Amino acid sequence: MRQYLRQSTAAEALFALPNDWPVASVSAVLYGPDGVADWDPAHTDAHPSWALASAAAAGDESLTVATGWGTGVRVPQAGDEMTLSIPTTPGAGPTETVIVDRVDVTTPLKLYLRSPLRLAWAASSVLQPRVLRVALSAADTATTGRAYRVEAAVTLHATIPAAERTVYPSPYLFDVVKHVPQCTLTVARLRESHPNLFGVLSGNLNDEQSNVEVLRDRAFGLVVADVARKIKPDFLYSDSDLEQPVIKRMMLLMAEDGRLYPEDTDRRAVVRDSRGEYQQAFDEALSSMGWIDLDDDQTPDESEQSRSLRPSVIFGL
Repeated sequence: MRQYLRQSTAAEALFALPNDWPVASVSAVLYGPDGVADWDPAHTDAHPSWALASAAAAGDESLTVATGWGTGVRVPQAGDEMTLSIPTTPGAGPTETVIVDRVDVTTPLKLYLRSPLRLAWAASSVLQPRVLRVALSAADTATTGRAYRVEAAVTLHATIPAAERTVYPSPYLFDVVKHVPQCTLTVARLRESHPNLFGVLSGNLNDEQSNVEVLRDRAFGLVVADVARKIKPDFLYSDSDLEQPVIKRMMLLMAEDGRLYPEDTDRRAVVRDSRGEYQQAFDEALSSMGWIDLDDDQTPDESEQSRSLRPSVIFGL
């Protein structure tokens, strides 16, 4: 059984950066339930940045980092999204998002990628995480059950045009009891794991714009609504458990509007099969949500396992 998000204080606020340009500095403010800034002045946070030790050609499946990861820096992990940009004038050059497959911590440090590089990258090119992490302490979130908000201002590389140099990722909302679901399924991972689906939506595997994102967001909202009808609202769950249902819900939406298997004249069968696949993925996701770690000891005690996730009467979708 998979663990829920624990009912305890948050360790960090996570922000998906809105573009691939390198980050120069970050400031963040924590607002309490009363809307008053708890961090005044704003906290400053460093965003990791590494240079490539050697050039990487298009088609390569690894990157070599010039120096160590640094003290207190989170080492990239499997599944992390990283961005590449040129070192001197990133705003005038291309960028590329890659996904880490594994990390070799011996010297020289090397990242192995899940998919080959699409572009060639020179030595000293900049590698950064796509996710910004703002540290939180227990004191920042000490009042159980109350809502908090973290807002970040990100200053990009100095060569980015001044009007575009400061960006504001979507505010991070959290409550140590009530959880607001967030979509963890990124466009980059959709492109990698479901290229045919991505191609039907965008017409171009290099296009990461609105068609894919709009359908993904619509499907996520529908899945969350289905989950809300199935489990008790005061329970927390891991957002990543919803990824497969979201993909199948995207397929169902495409079946309903005719974009999935358009050559198949029996549209009712296409919709029926897609609905069945979604239902199966949805049920499997609910089944994986097996317990809630009330005492924060990483162990599913008998009393925790006996707490039902679902109400006694379960209605169909």
